[in-house]
Amino acid sequence: MKKVVFINGGAGRVISSIPALEELDKRNIIKISVQKFLLGIANNKVLMNEQYRESLPPAYNTLYHLSTIKSDKLETLLKKETVNPSLLLNDARDLAIEFGEKKKSKAPSPKSPKVVFTITVDSSTGLKTKSNEAFKYLIKKFGSEAVDMKINT
Repeated sequence: MKKVVFINGGAGRVISSIPALEELDKRNIIKISVQKFLLGIANNKVLMNEQYRESLPPAYNTLYHLSTIKSDKLETLLKKETVNPSLLLNDARDLAIEFGEKKKSKAPSPKSPKVVFTITVDSSTGLKTKSNEAFKYLIKKFGSEAVDMKINT
């Protein structure tokens, strides 16, 4: 039997089952990206507070960006009616940038060990070009602080 997603009392902590979420994505019911937005909203105690229900914008993507704002600041924005039902997505993004909680970067800190890969190639085979393409991809994905490459010819 598949597990389902539970929202604990609608007041903050979401308990989820990864297999159930993956099943929703696989069946094209709710994509993973949308699920992450919805979980972010449900995990925000301010957005789940009944007192603010009528003051919130109706769009889930707008609510998601509001969910990244520190709780005390979000409450202030609601009380000042900066956050209101007509708030647009771009405005919510701007508020999230200005007042959002700082997310931990996925790129390792400079003190973290780098991944170094060394390749020995015959320059005439074209592998050097493919190696450079792979290196560029890794830098794009993990940041230049995390990856280094040495090519021996």
